[in-house]
Order: sequence, then structure tokens, then C-alpha cells
Amino acid sequence: MLLFALTLFLGDFFLFTLLEKWTFFFLMAFFITYQIKSKTKPSQTGLFLVLLLIEDFFFQERFGLGLIYLIPIMLLAPYLRSIFSLHTQIFHLFLLFSLFIIQNFCIKKYLLNQNISFNSTIPLILINMIIITIVIELKSFWGPQGSRS
Repeated sequence: MLLFALTLFLGDFFLFTLLEKWTFFFLMAFFITYQIKSKTKPSQTGLFLVLLLIEDFFFQERFGLGLIYLIPIMLLAPYLRSIFSLHTQIFHLFLLFSLFIIQNFCIKKYLLNQNISFNSTIPLILINMIIITIVIELKSFWGPQGSRS
């Protein structure tokens, strides 16, 4: 799992340097989905948080701003996991969509005073959701094979 997180982190940085702006949020989307789908311990999420905070520092030029939405996700994940069925992909997509909206229209627009256009943000959010769904399905397909304990 940690190697996969590091791969997504490097993928985000590669795309950031290639496109010269933060367009894809692979690590954040995978962290959110991982928190909701699996029962995780705080020791397992430590590397995710460190990588997300480093990413946030490079992209937003402010350290720790990502904790505004990462800590509530970590605190609400067990509650959401017990309420909703874990097998419905629609719930995960709705949660990712709402968190991307909060990130773009609340944090970037009001806290960072960045110009956010609705017409360019919604397609980027949908592209991120499609790509992270494909990555998660591929990860579950190529996951542990056989009966390993």
C-alpha cells in the first residue's frame, strides 16, 4: 500500500511538472477512498498524510492547509463506513465529487483567493474521478492473489 501511495505521489508530481499546474489529485482521491473502504490504523495513514502535506506545500505554497479537509475525513471515515454500504461505487464517487468541490470552491477560492472558474473546474473534477476509479479498480484487480494471510 505504501509503495502504491508513493507511486501516486510521484505521478502527481510528474503531471504537475508536465502541465505546470496542479490538475490531477490522484493521491488525495486514493487516500479518501482508502479511508472509506478499508479499516485503517493511524500508523498506516501516516505516510499518506506526510505525502499529502508535502504535495500541498509544493502546490499551494502553504504547509498544513490540506489538514482542513484531511482530518475531518479521517474522523468521519469509520462513521461513514458503518452507515453506507461499502460495495456501492456511487457513494464513493459522490463523496469524491463533494470533496473536490469543497477543495476548489471553498479552500482555493475563499482561503487562497484564487480565481476558480466553474466551467474549467467541473471537467477537471470529472476527469479526476474517472481516472481514480480506473486506478482503484486496477489496484483491486491486481491486488493479492490466492490465499495469503
